[in-house]
Amino acid sequence: MIGVIPKADQIAVAEEFFQLFKTPWEIYEPGRTYDVVVATTDEIPEVDTRLLLIYGSAAKSSDARSGIAVGSRHQGASLNYQGILLPIYGEVRTFEERSAGIPCVTAESGMAGLRVRSADSTVMRLGYDLFHEVQLLLSAGQPVEKAHIPTLDIHIMMLRNWILDAGISLLEVPPSPAGHSFVVCLTHDIDFVGSASFPDLARGSVSSVRVSRLGERFLGSFRLVFTSRKGSARHLLLDSFQEAHWRKRGRATWVAARRRLRYHRPSTVDGDSDAGRV
Repeated sequence: MIGVIPKADQIAVAEEFFQLFKTPWEIYEPGRTYDVVVATTDEIPEVDTRLLLIYGSAAKSSDARSGIAVGSRHQGASLNYQGILLPIYGEVRTFEERSAGIPCVTAESGMAGLRVRSADSTVMRLGYDLFHEVQLLLSAGQPVEKAHIPTLDIHIMMLRNWILDAGISLLEVPPSPAGHSFVVCLTHDIDFVGSASFPDLARGSVSSVRVSRLGERFLGSFRLVFTSRKGSARHLLLDSFQEAHWRKRGRATWVAARRRLRYHRPSTVDGDSDAGRV
């Protein structure tokens, strides 16, 4: 379970983020134990977790106790994560070389991400605000010259890899079937039905038989969806929330079909590689 500590105005953005990164999560509750905690607030409480990820360009209350010395702040940057370019459109904080930990993300001006390990936990300190970046990407989008970069997917991939690298298993609904790099979904939605859509109706020249057949098609579509035994929307809904713990505690922002969950084990990622990508 991931506990999330967002800023007060970032809750909706966090919900949108976990619509894309489909894994169990909830707003952090003090006193609870979490496998992972993701925080963007300036005040970081003492948490019971195996992995604490702290995002933001502002100095954090936990920086001193983690041995992290903040450096300069910049507006926008291109970060480097294992040779992958990550555009950042908000503020970026770099960290001084005397800081504890090892670099995991770099910028031209210095270290923009640090990993600090202890006996029983790991702290990841990132110099940018994850949810602020997600908000910008979902609202304003990227400039044309950066349109070819899957920035939001890279954010998700980095978070996934850091969780697995900390030795934490991850249950996730993948965005594509096993063994495939992408999925194509074709839909036939009826968004509006009016007389303009059916000229015969507008002219009054349609027969009662044709009207009856039109109604049968509409009713038949609904009947197929909600009574089919396999792969129907009804079964997608019934098969969701397969874990009782998620039903009680977690925020499930997705619906999963049976046998469609993917269970990531830490061994699927070697170090900080992206071998565990889906």
